[in-house]
Amino acid sequence: PEGLATVVTIVLSIGVTNMSKRSAIIRKLTAVETLGCTQIICSDKTGTLTQNKMSLRKVYDGEKIIDLGSDGISKNSEIAMRFAALCCDGAEAESADHTEAALVSAASRYLNIVKSDFDAEFPRLASIPLTPERKIKTTVNMIEGKVFAIVRGAPDIILEKCIGEDEKKITEAYEQLCNEGLRVLAISYKTLDDVPTDPSEAELETGLQFLGLLGLADRERRGISKDIELCRKAGISTVMFTGDHINTAASIGQKIGLLKADDLSVTGEQ
Repeated sequence: PEGLATVVTIVLSIGVTNMSKRSAIIRKLTAVETLGCTQIICSDKTGTLTQNKMSLRKVYDGEKIIDLGSDGISKNSEIAMRFAALCCDGAEAESADHTEAALVSAASRYLNIVKSDFDAEFPRLASIPLTPERKIKTTVNMIEGKVFAIVRGAPDIILEKCIGEDEKKITEAYEQLCNEGLRVLAISYKTLDDVPTDPSEAELETGLQFLGLLGLADRERRGISKDIELCRKAGISTVMFTGDHINTAASIGQKIGLLKADDLSVTGEQ
C-alpha cells in the first residue's frame, strides 16, 4: 500500500508527458470533464481571433474612398490623417494602443510625420479621454495660431454631432468599409475662440465639421480557421463578441469560417 501513491504519481506523470506531446497539459482532472461537456465557446475578436495588429488601409475623404496602398492621397484625406495623428497619445507608435499606433504609423509612412516633432509644432492644450461609454476621444490643439478641438471615434456618434454634412453619403461609405472587414473611425474638428479653461463635452463635442473616415485592418490569427473547424467537428459552437460594427464583424466571421450562410449576426440592441 505504501507504494500506491508513488505508482499513481508516476503513471500520472507519464500521462502528462504523453498529453504534452499533443499540446495539452491538464493540472486538474475536473478540467477534462469540463472541456468534454463544453457546447459553446464565446470569444472576443480582437487579439484572440485576430492578431490585434492594426494598420490603416483606407480613408474616406468626404468624396471618395482612398486606398492608401494604391491610390494617391488627396488633400482632404491628408488633413484627416494629420488630425488623427494629433489626436493620438505617445511620442512614438509603440507607446500608444494598437489603434493609435496604426494611425501614427500611417502618418509616418505616408506623410513623413515624426510624432514627437508633430506634437511640438501643434501642442495639445486639453483633452477628454476615450471611454467605452463615450466611444470618442477629443484633444484641443494649437494649429497655426488657432485653437482646434479634434474629435475621433465611432462614426455613428460623431455624425450625430456634425453639422451641414451629407449624412447619407457618409453612411454609405461607412457601410462599404465595414463590409470589407475594416474597423472604421471618424475624424472631425471644431474651431474654438479660445483655449477652454474647463473642457467639457458640451463645449468641445458639438457643432463639429466632418473630416473623414479611417478604415483599419486587423489580420486574422494564423490557424484560427482550422481551430474553429475542429470545434465544429467536436460539436462545439463558436460565438464571437466584438465592439465593431456588425458588418465588420460579419465580414471577419466569414473570412475565418466562423459565420456560415445560415448563422446569425446580431447587435447588442437586438
